[in-house]
Amino acid sequence: MTPAEQQAGHHLWDYEGGSVQRVNVHRAGSHEFWGHPSAAGVWSRPVGALDVSDEERRLRAYRAAMADRFARFTAAQFDGYRTGGKGADKWTTARARALTTCQRWASEWAREIARPASLREAKVCAFPTLALAGTPGSGKTHLATSALRVLAVEGGCSIAAWPVVDLLGAVKARFDRPELPDPIAACVSADVLLLDDLGAHHRTDWSVQTLYDLISRRYNRNPEGLLILTTNAATADAEAFWRGLLADQSNPQVARIADRIRGALVRMHDDDHGPIPSYR
Repeated sequence: MTPAEQQAGHHLWDYEGGSVQRVNVHRAGSHEFWGHPSAAGVWSRPVGALDVSDEERRLRAYRAAMADRFARFTAAQFDGYRTGGKGADKWTTARARALTTCQRWASEWAREIARPASLREAKVCAFPTLALAGTPGSGKTHLATSALRVLAVEGGCSIAAWPVVDLLGAVKARFDRPELPDPIAACVSADVLLLDDLGAHHRTDWSVQTLYDLISRRYNRNPEGLLILTTNAATADAEAFWRGLLADQSNPQVARIADRIRGALVRMHDDDHGPIPSYR
């Protein structure tokens, strides 16, 4: 490495061991050199040189972000979703339909997200939300995290992903420890927000108001943000379900949000054979 290359070095992200931190990484051309500079700033002990693409960096960041709350689904991809369950069965068509819908939604948004909002295709803009409803074990979270992965890795989107029960717990934890990061702020600002298992939480006035405030703030302050939801509720295709989940009172904004979610609903269900059964 030449002195000029050494002087041009700068820090990049390192995700070794699943951590996200600034470390001594030198970049020269398309290579990254992992090592430690001497006191004079000379990179005398490079550990190796790796070709690391932007997509690979995004993948490492995605894995690090998902490792805590979605450890089982860190590696989930659309290719791993079995449309035949444990074998060909009468729900194969319904699974294939859900898979195709989620793949198309994620791939279209990954392509469009980099374009100015004024140039986005109307048919894509009409569906900024992906909502999956079905029985536990039917593959909702697998499909939801697979879509999130496409948007994070291929689309370069910032993400926030929470099981709803864990999110509400994190909000409560700040009551006694206000120095903790505000999870709601991160959820509002992220390009893509995944809320998993809506309806599985204990429904109280506080939890209803907290979820309403979150989705309402995101709807108003981040109108171009994408939303991915999953729920076990069999009645998720009813507008009353979403209104009741988001707020006890009926108001025009709740109605708009509920209608937006219902319009993007993917039911893990076959009209002839009923709900897709669990993989487990």
